[in-house]
Amino acid sequence: MTDVTNYLKDIFKDIIQELMEAELEEKLGYAKEERSAKNTDNCRNESSKFWLGVMNDLKNRGVQDVMYPAKT
Repeated sequence: MTDVTNYLKDIFKDIIQELMEAELEEKLGYAKEERSAKNTDNCRNESSKFWLGVMNDLKNRGVQDVMYPAKT
């Protein structure tokens, strides 16, 4: 079962990433690389309260695992 789960995660990770980026873009009102957004109060470095809300929303939608890239 673990092999199947890992396989499905691998297949869908790019699609889920694109969907999450599109949802964030819609919520903030600007694209990730958009320079004009620098003059707004919205930013992509949101507070922990914001991300807790995002994670709770995903949980309420039935998402059980979330993979995210981290810069090292």
